[in-house]
Amino acid sequence: MKETMQRKAGRIAIGMILAGIILITTACSNQSSVKQKATLNDLFRNNKEIVIDCFGDSITWGQFVSVDLQKKIANGEVVPSLDDGGQLFEEYGIYISSVYQSDPTYPEKLEMTLNESLLRSGYDSRVICVNDGISGDWLTKDSYRRITCDPDIVVILYCGNNFYFDQEYKGTLEANVDALRDAGCLLYFATYPLYPDKAHTEDFANANKYLRKVAKKKNIPLIDTYELFEEAVGEQYDRDDLFSTDLIHLSELGYELLGQYIAQGIFADLEMNK
Repeated sequence: MKETMQRKAGRIAIGMILAGIILITTACSNQSSVKQKATLNDLFRNNKEIVIDCFGDSITWGQFVSVDLQKKIANGEVVPSLDDGGQLFEEYGIYISSVYQSDPTYPEKLEMTLNESLLRSGYDSRVICVNDGISGDWLTKDSYRRITCDPDIVVILYCGNNFYFDQEYKGTLEANVDALRDAGCLLYFATYPLYPDKAHTEDFANANKYLRKVAKKKNIPLIDTYELFEEAVGEQYDRDDLFSTDLIHLSELGYELLGQYIAQGIFADLEMNK
């Protein structure tokens, strides 16, 4: 994006909010348009370096907490700092230490997985993924202005906090889609993986419904990570191994899977037209 604004965070207090993989590309009868696939393939054929912006909230940033992490903090093995590269949850004045950020985050795993696939398939291009997730953030009609790079592709996993914090959501996603497309970006949506039957589940399920609705309306490819996680739980993993102890955010393993699934979704659109 030529016009960018990055939210500046201050430091107030240490805290945290809310204390073989199957390849499936898109869901909800929504498919990447022929035009987008052609543009995507041209992008990867004609550019050595492609920038992917991962645009979202705390799931994108990589917030997590585990029993093991809590124990390490309690016995002093890990020490949160007031100025350690974390984030400020501005509306509530809570600083989230970087010790609560997954290693890797999903954008890091997305970059690693997609570059490995490109190399194996003989592409000369490589991707750089930018993490533009902000913990506690909700989507407004001009949120796109805070994107910190000039992306070729934007992956949107956003608006769960609109429902969780009862913030206006109607038209917000569409406004950002229109602005990003006008700037020449290719777009992908991803859905939220959910831990069922918890107090917050309905809010993020509603966000997924909205994401699917706008994906269909705007003809945007949707990588349904919710469905992919449900399949993974049924076939390979215990659900508790994929989620943080707060049952909202993912575990470090969960973030790795999220990055892999999104990488596979993008790569499939290349392979299908190669």
